Parts: sequence; C-alpha cells; structure tokens
Amino acid sequence: MARGDAERDWKAYYRRVYPAWWERQAPRLGWSSYDATLLDLLDARPGERALECGIGTGERYAIRLAQRGVRVCGVDIADALLRQCLRHSAAVGGAIAAQQADIDALPYRDGAFERVYSFSTLWYVPSLAAALREMVRVTKPGGTIVFDLLNALHVTPALAYLATLTKRALGKAVGRWRPYSPLAIGRILRACPVRWQVLGFGVLLPTGLPVLGERADLASLLPVFAAGLRNSPLRYLGAKLVYVCRRTSP
Repeated sequence: MARGDAERDWKAYYRRVYPAWWERQAPRLGWSSYDATLLDLLDARPGERALECGIGTGERYAIRLAQRGVRVCGVDIADALLRQCLRHSAAVGGAIAAQQADIDALPYRDGAFERVYSFSTLWYVPSLAAALREMVRVTKPGGTIVFDLLNALHVTPALAYLATLTKRALGKAVGRWRPYSPLAIGRILRACPVRWQVLGFGVLLPTGLPVLGERADLASLLPVFAAGLRNSPLRYLGAKLVYVCRRTSP
C-alpha cells in the first residue's frame, strides 16, 4: 500500500470506526494514578495556554485543566468525539476551544502555547516525527511538551502489535498503530529544539497480554514494577514511556 493510501485508510478508521469503540470503552476507564502523574508532569498553571493533541471527548484531561483555570485548546480528527468534547465542556462550565485537525498539521502559530501534550494518542499517528515537530513548533521557548508512547522493547506492546499485524493479515478491520523503541524516539527528538527526560511505567513485567488482557497485568501486583522504577536505568523497559520536554530557542 502506498503511503498516501495508508494515511487515508488510517484517517478513515479513526474518523468512522474508532469513535464508536471509544464510546464502549470509556465507561470502564476510571481516573488513575498514571493519569494524575501525567497532569502533574505537565504542570499547567492558571492563565496559561495548553494544547491537547488528540483531545477526544475531553473529559480525561482537558476538562480537568480548564476547571483549574488553564486556557485549553484541543484537536482531533474525529468529528463525533469533538462534538462530545464540546458537550462535556459546556456541562461543567469549562471553556475548551476544540477543532478538527491533524496532529502533523496543527492550525496554530509558532510558539502559541506554554504547554502542549498528547496522551495515549501518538502511537496511532502515521508519522510520529511529523507530529512531534508540530507539537514542538507551537510550543513557546521555555514551554513544556509531555507525551507518552508504547515501548517496542516491552513484552506487552510488542505482543499486542504482533497480534494486530496478524489480524490485519487475515483481513480484519483493526486500527493502525505501532510501538516505538527509545532509540527511535531519541533520534526524532534530537532533530527538534528540545531537552527531554524519560520516565518508564509498567517496567519489565507484563501489563496485559493478547487474549488474557488485563488478567495478565503482573506489573500491578508489585507497585515497584508498575511505577517505582520510572526514574531508574530500567525505565527504558517500561510498557509506556513518558517524555517531558522543554522547548529551547530555535
């Protein structure tokens, strides 16, 4: 499949199929210590402008930030999710400016935001490098960019990705996504005007496996593996890698 065809296929899936899947999935997902940690790392202050890339329905992060006095904007490619986001925002009195856009072509000027973030989204985009370049571009010098990625060096994302490729080979409709190695992410970031640190979550032990799902979440049984090793040299073996970046001057 040519690159252009692959991107059209990706966008069609996440505009038409993914929103319905998310509506079924969202009710069982509660607020977690991981979610709270992501917002702590973002450290958005009242009055600052923050951009969420892949805002979805908005209730997990954007609305919480808006209620704290942060001026939140958001982009997503799915109209259905954006409509829900605006309804959720209106219901709690939060002012969120959400619009349809691709992460790799953000409709904002250079340096427009003090904080830019993308959680549980970037492993779905067709070009991680293009998305990160855009996120850095719209961050003001000295501003913060926070994002997470699934780690190709961890057993859970690696096996899940293999299962996805197998389903696709059998002709089943599945989303296009991929995990990334820390080396690949580092190569991309070195081409951007940023300094960064890496944290690892779900280090070493499985956080879920194909067929067994969360019943195979062994990391949750021992807190030290779930989060306690996130600053250690073993962090590069976490199921999720969280990058906290500081935008430098061009």
